Amino acid sequence: MSIAPTGRVEVWTSDNLLGYAPAHDVWVQWQLIYDVYLLICPAGYGHIRDVRSVHSPHGTVMSPRRRADDDRTWPLNRVATGMAESLDVPLAGEPLYGTVAWLGELTKPDRLHVSLDNRRIERLGALAESLRAL
Repeated sequence: MSIAPTGRVEVWTSDNLLGYAPAHDVWVQWQLIYDVYLLICPAGYGHIRDVRSVHSPHGTVMSPRRRADDDRTWPLNRVATGMAESLDVPLAGEPLYGTVAWLGELTKPDRLHVSLDNRRIERLGALAESLRAL
């Protein structure tokens, strides 16, 4: 699911292709990672420092990271920030900027993202709609 700075919510899918990273002894959802990077930070693809990930029981929220040495301007995403705050996602007082990807939570011990089910998509969409109306 993505939340644009305008508050528009879009549900999208990504192929759940897995790859093994032997250097780290982990499986990764490489296609999902690629799709998320292209969605939220197309110019910065390939630089993990350009993406902020916040994990919670409600899912993983990913957004562009604002850095002092970055001349790009990411607009404040009030709807995604409000959604995260409403669900007690630990943002540490830093709001979300740009287009935000909301993924399923991480499994243990594999640390792979689960898919958002229809009920959660509807709940998150309704929350976004209520915040967009403010």
